[in-house]
Amino acid sequence: MGEKGLSIEECVRRAQKYITKQGACLLLFDVKGFSDMSIYLRTKRFNKMVRDLNKTFSDYLPINSLAILTPEKGFRVGRGDSGLEGICSAEIFPKIVEYQKAKYPELPLYWSVAKDGWDDEGFKKIGI
Repeated sequence: MGEKGLSIEECVRRAQKYITKQGACLLLFDVKGFSDMSIYLRTKRFNKMVRDLNKTFSDYLPINSLAILTPEKGFRVGRGDSGLEGICSAEIFPKIVEYQKAKYPELPLYWSVAKDGWDDEGFKKIGI
């Protein structure tokens, strides 16, 4: 598969391309070394981070109609240590990353962008 995750710059570039074409895209993340973390980090802190991202960036998260999951607003957890959400502005992506790194540095993430919930390439970049 190669290296996991995409650089912030590549995520922004792909997000802009998809948003220009279809109005939104999926922002994806996966926790690095999740299985090696304590139960506290894997559950409490991870779930708190997801709730916090949803609350902090609510105004920038459209109702997610691109995902395979039910269309709801906010990041959703998938397979325990990954998450996804629709975004309609590529400029918000670096702000989300900066916020996550500042508030939850103990949860390092791989990042990716997908065209929609069926974009295998985007999901493979973070190993899901």
